Amino acid sequence: MTGYSWEEVKGRRSWDFLLVPEEADSGKAAFAAIVAGQFPNEHEQHWVAKNGARRLIAWTNDVLLGAHDDGTVEYVVSTGVDVTERRASEDALRQGQQCVRAILEHTFEFIGVLAPDGVLLEVNRSAMELIGARREDVVGRPFWDTPWWQGNPVLQQRLKNAIRDAAQGHFARFEATHPGAGGRTVTVDFSLTPVRDEGGRVVLLVPEGRDITERKQAEEALRASESHYRSLYESTPVMMHSIDRDGRLVSVSDCWLETLGYDRGEVIGRESVEFLTPESRKYAKENVLPEYFRTGACRDVPYQFVKKNGEVIDVLLSAINDKDAAGRFVRSLTVIIDVTRRKRAEQALREADRRKNEFLGVLSHELRNPLAPIRNALHILDHVEPGGEQAERTKAVMRRQVNHLALLVDDLLDVTRVSRGKIQLQRSRFDLAKLVLRTVEDYRALFADREIALDVRTATGALPVDADETRIAQVLGNVLLNSVKFTDRGGCVSVSVERDGDVAAISVRDTGSGIAPEMLGRVFEPFAQADDSLHRTRGGLGLGLSLVKGLVELHGGTAAVRSEGVGHGTELIVRLPLITAQEEASRPASVGPARASPRRVLVIEDNPDAAETLRDVLEIGRHHAEVAHNGREGIEKARAFRPEIILCDVGLPDMDGYAVAGAIRSDPTLAGTVLVALTGYALPEDRRRAVEAGFDRHLSKPASAREIEEVLSIAMRGSKD
Repeated sequence: MTGYSWEEVKGRRSWDFLLVPEEADSGKAAFAAIVAGQFPNEHEQHWVAKNGARRLIAWTNDVLLGAHDDGTVEYVVSTGVDVTERRASEDALRQGQQCVRAILEHTFEFIGVLAPDGVLLEVNRSAMELIGARREDVVGRPFWDTPWWQGNPVLQQRLKNAIRDAAQGHFARFEATHPGAGGRTVTVDFSLTPVRDEGGRVVLLVPEGRDITERKQAEEALRASESHYRSLYESTPVMMHSIDRDGRLVSVSDCWLETLGYDRGEVIGRESVEFLTPESRKYAKENVLPEYFRTGACRDVPYQFVKKNGEVIDVLLSAINDKDAAGRFVRSLTVIIDVTRRKRAEQALREADRRKNEFLGVLSHELRNPLAPIRNALHILDHVEPGGEQAERTKAVMRRQVNHLALLVDDLLDVTRVSRGKIQLQRSRFDLAKLVLRTVEDYRALFADREIALDVRTATGALPVDADETRIAQVLGNVLLNSVKFTDRGGCVSVSVERDGDVAAISVRDTGSGIAPEMLGRVFEPFAQADDSLHRTRGGLGLGLSLVKGLVELHGGTAAVRSEGVGHGTELIVRLPLITAQEEASRPASVGPARASPRRVLVIEDNPDAAETLRDVLEIGRHHAEVAHNGREGIEKARAFRPEIILCDVGLPDMDGYAVAGAIRSDPTLAGTVLVALTGYALPEDRRRAVEAGFDRHLSKPASAREIEEVLSIAMRGSKD
């Protein structure tokens, strides 16, 4: 133990060489106390071995008295045990226990120690603070009978089962809700871990608990948020979807499903590009998706989706990345705008613009065509004998071309009025069959000149209608002109009118060029042209059939066209409602215009040619006419001439016709004068403005002599009523 031999220690005092220096004095004092019987029988000392090693010796002391019985101590017998290693182990154990205690006391988790039978041996401060208990209130009691578990028999039984399993060496874990201090409820992630000795026997159980209240609340809030988000996502009136890293759909909005016609179960998990047209799918895979996954966003990508029923829609797609806390891609957030209607509207606008440009070109062509013979005719009249045969032929050409120009302008104005619903029908009762026969006869010479056979069949008996006779004649004329235009020489046109229940059906069938299938749906559109060739041998503005349809529908009828294709002719059918017997008996007959007797007429017109020719027309009709070339001159002549009727242009140089009308109406001496606006401004708004300015009638340029006579007659009759 000390490394000394007996000879080396015999007769020496232990405190002189064996005790550590710092204990030498205390060792000497201890020996004296032992001899005196005043020191405990057991004590410890640190000895130094011969090699310098320090050892802790536990001594047991006995004294031997002398033979003289006087109480004198003759010997001290001490038995020492080297406890250096044992004491080191005990110190280490004690330090470990203190460290464990410190860890237990300062950990935020709930931790303790149980005996295998479930009795609580130790618990940390955090666990007691949870329930506001003291150590003596819980240590030594069955764990399930402590305040953490009391009041919940189901939870207590679950803990007993867990302790039983842990005592058998099984790890146990479950979530438990405990009442906490201050009425707070705490959710704990609880576990039981068995501790075994070297022999494998379970000697302790370690209960641990982690407060997961905030985590559970966060999870619940997240679930609620996700539920709310999903509800908003799925119910939003916009197409939305999300894809994962593989481009597969993980969620879609209800609007997405409704638009494309799918159920949610049919699409989740499928690649989003499956629902694109082949062209859009190729574009997405090769361009859009690689760029999107690289940059994390895309905006207004034009795609075409295919509905379940095969219909294709145009969309604009925008998307951003939804990332996790580490910045990794989770899913896309994609918004899809259905722009099909917009695209079709844009296409329609482009088509309308194209047709408008075509129409302007056609209009220029059609207006120049009659101007050429008119100019030539004027040259001829300057060089031939007045009243001669050549002069008469030339005037006939001019009449035809002027009538053609007037018809072109009338068609333009009428189409505008019909499209705006501003046209006024002058309804009267008449026999539609007779009107058809009369109109066909008016055009028979044109058909004969073109060597086109014209056949007419009418129903037996009258076909009474309540309609605007002039407009219906215009409808029939446009249909007949259309047949003449698209039927070659030697062809045939058949016209029939018959009763079909409560309607009259007019059919005009020709053996002409027919209509291509792609044009059938457009023939009634304004400016639609079946003949778009450069030479335009058919002519026209493409307004005739549009006007036919508009006027027929204003009468409550229908217009339809049939054709088996190019080269197979065309049939156009107009159906108009007939007057019932009761309606025919109750409505009075219409009264036609009477021929005007000679009148005093003042013409106010700034165009000298128009003014002089109009005066000549009036004088031929036996009227007395005067002319003024501006507004002020017109007012002065009106006061001097005292006309019965004033035909006044609106676009005058010094003051417009509306101002002239106001001046005339403010003069009491001209109170009985009838004011007629004779103008190129012929829209419904122009008519309304003329009436508001004081005009009694409105006549559009160019007006024929017959129209002027009718207006004069009606105006004067109206002024007397």
